[in-house]
Amino acid sequence: MDQSAIPQSVRDVHSAGPTGPQRISALAVVSMVCGILCCLPFVGTVGVILGGLAILLIAKSGGRLGGRTLAVVGIVLGIIGTAGWGSAILGARQWFNNYREHFAKPGVALFTEIQDGKTERVREILAASSGGTLTDERVREFGAEILRELGRPVGAIEHMSEWSAAPRAGATEATSEFSSGGLLKFDKGIVLVVLPITEKNIPSDFFPKGKVKDIVVIAPGGRRFSLLDEKAGAP
Repeated sequence: MDQSAIPQSVRDVHSAGPTGPQRISALAVVSMVCGILCCLPFVGTVGVILGGLAILLIAKSGGRLGGRTLAVVGIVLGIIGTAGWGSAILGARQWFNNYREHFAKPGVALFTEIQDGKTERVREILAASSGGTLTDERVREFGAEILRELGRPVGAIEHMSEWSAAPRAGATEATSEFSSGGLLKFDKGIVLVVLPITEKNIPSDFFPKGKVKDIVVIAPGGRRFSLLDEKAGAP
C-alpha cells in the first residue's frame, strides 16, 4: 500500500509510539508477590505462570505497560520455591517408602510371629546379653499381651491424621538411649515401637541383627509393654 495515500495526521499518530503515562502490569506485581511468598505450597508456581504472562503482555503493549523487572523477579523466586517444594515432596516420598518397606512391613512380620508364639526372628535381632535370658514362654506371654491390648499388627501409617494421633506419653523416657524403631498401626490403635540397641549410633537397619537389647511398645495413652520387663505392661 502506498504510504502517500495515508493522511499525514494518521501516520503521525502511529509513528509517535504509546500515548499517555506508562502503567505497571498488575500481573507483574502479583507475580512478584507470589514469588516472595514462594515458601507457601504451589504459590511459587503461580508466580512463574503469572510472570510469564506479564512479560508477554508487556512485550505486546507497545510500551504502554511496564513492570518487566517485577515479573522477572517473580519468575526467579517462583522457580526457586517450586524447586524447593519439589525436592521436599520427593524427599518425603522417599522417606515414607523407606519407612514402609524397611520398618512397617518387617515390623508386622515380627509382631505376627511373636503373637503366633514363634521365637526365631526375635532371637535373631536380640543381642546376646539379652537373648540369653529370654525364654520361649516369655515371648508367648509378650505376644499375648500385645494381642489382647492392641490386636493384630496392620502396617504403616498412611494419613497425617494418624501421625498426629501417635502416642507421645512415655516416648521420651523410652527413647532416652540410642534406639531404632518407629510408628506402627495395630487393630486398636497406633503404637510407638522402640528398639534400644547396643551401639551408640543410629543403625542403618531398623531391626539390626544381634544388636537389639529389648522390644518396647508404647500404646495409646502411654501404656508401656516390654519383652524383657514382665512388669512393664501391668495396669
